[in-house]
Amino acid sequence: MHTRKLWSPAEDKAIYELVEKYDDKQWTLIAKKLKELYKIKNRTGKQVRERYHNYLNPTLNKAPITEDEEVVIFE
Repeated sequence: MHTRKLWSPAEDKAIYELVEKYDDKQWTLIAKKLKELYKIKNRTGKQVRERYHNYLNPTLNKAPITEDEEVVIFE
């Protein structure tokens, strides 16, 4: 059974730096560079991609849902 390893602030910072350098389409390369440059092991390209797109991407809107958005959801 695999246990989930929480993401550390150091991993998040490394991902930001690597995305800036290699773009947000090179996930396998970024996972490889995490291991080579930052000594961060056991993270796959898929895990790194999901972390970035779901939590780290600076274009994510993390604000609470507005009343207008709530109306659209319920319609």
